[in-house]
Amino acid sequence: MRVFTELELRDQYFKNPFATFHLPPNCRLTPAATQFLNERKIKVVTGENPSPAPSFTDKQVECKGTAREKGYLLPNGQFSEKKPEHMTQLKGKNLVDKRHPVIRLRGKLDSFQALAIDTIIDLQTFGYGQMAKELEEVLTLARAVLRAEVTGEELPEPGFAGLTSNEIREISHHPDKHLGVKHFLPSPAHGKIMARLNLLRTSIRETELVAADGFVRENGETERKDIMETLNRMSSMIYIMMCKLLAGKSNGGETL
Repeated sequence: MRVFTELELRDQYFKNPFATFHLPPNCRLTPAATQFLNERKIKVVTGENPSPAPSFTDKQVECKGTAREKGYLLPNGQFSEKKPEHMTQLKGKNLVDKRHPVIRLRGKLDSFQALAIDTIIDLQTFGYGQMAKELEEVLTLARAVLRAEVTGEELPEPGFAGLTSNEIREISHHPDKHLGVKHFLPSPAHGKIMARLNLLRTSIRETELVAADGFVRENGETERKDIMETLNRMSSMIYIMMCKLLAGKSNGGETL
């Protein structure tokens, strides 16, 4: 399902104001996006409509009657034939500063994937096969988050190792009850594998904070609750792996 966020509508509106918004079939607006439209008395038309929705992916932007199919749209509403080095594409041909929070989120997700792949290789090498498979699940989720952010598709409820989102939260909050391990602070005595997992956990926590910069509004409303929940659960997944390792419930051979 395609999700239109306030960020998309706000950027589009201030570049090319519109009085009507066509919401295509199988698409929805986030609460903040709905509020944005209501505050400006913009009419929302649903269902099939020959007029394209004013979105970054399907709108033909025109300037003085000429379609700019080969140019890039700058944040100030001007067109550029070339993409400035300090800017990158947010949606379609729309450019933003590379410091934009959503662009930083993409970079954080990219870095997390690189670290996860390197860790998976080490886990496989030293006999932690089951843990490697679990981390591959987390890696798959990271890729799904990146894809969902770019395409606007809504993420399903995150799962891990046969656990639901609520179960992941419960176990990570009460590891003593479910895994026989109390909350702990990693130390050098826990070994290299634990240290690598903790790096991944902190990496995804940092990623979650960057996502909050891009999707959480000043009034507390969240544009992409699906992305925020998935990132939150991903750090919990890794923490569960750490607790299982400490409890001796993760298969492993030689220590790094």
